[in-house]
Amino acid sequence: MIEEIKAYKDRLAAIGRFTVIFPFEDLKTAAEQGDAEAQNNLGKLYCWGKEVPLDYAEAVKWWRKAADQRHADAQFYLGEQYYYGFGVTQDYAEAVKWYRKAAKQGHEGAQYNLGYMYCYGEGAAPCFSEAMEWFRKAAKQGNASAQDNLALMEKYLVEFLQNKFKEAREEGRSDEQPKN
Repeated sequence: MIEEIKAYKDRLAAIGRFTVIFPFEDLKTAAEQGDAEAQNNLGKLYCWGKEVPLDYAEAVKWWRKAADQRHADAQFYLGEQYYYGFGVTQDYAEAVKWYRKAAKQGHEGAQYNLGYMYCYGEGAAPCFSEAMEWFRKAAKQGNASAQDNLALMEKYLVEFLQNKFKEAREEGRSDEQPKN
């Protein structure tokens, strides 16, 4: 888990390299007035400790406000916070909820993460077809990890079906569907 957290923080640092083009007070005022983009950006500042002290709980507060307005990036970031337990109690089911909201809006990272969670049964019952569906959507947007996972899953599915058909033939059930 420590390796995952380090990788997450590294990913956040890479993503977080953005320039604040508005003075902080202007951004905060817009966020307080309900601007979802400003709320999302304020969440980033608090999560990455840019312009303000690092504060995961404050980041979650602003991302939730933006996420409730259907801001896909904020929904994704909120899912990340629940997945890793930053600023909130770690809760995979809650992560799935927020990733799903972002994924349905076409957020490639959320689609990949949702596929991963279904693949490994984190926050949801393991479901091969659901994992493949979300990996496929992320892969279509160029997500290399989703493409790799999808290729592996398809390979294992073919091998699994070949083995089931072979077993059926050996048992004299070649006209039957394979039994699980």
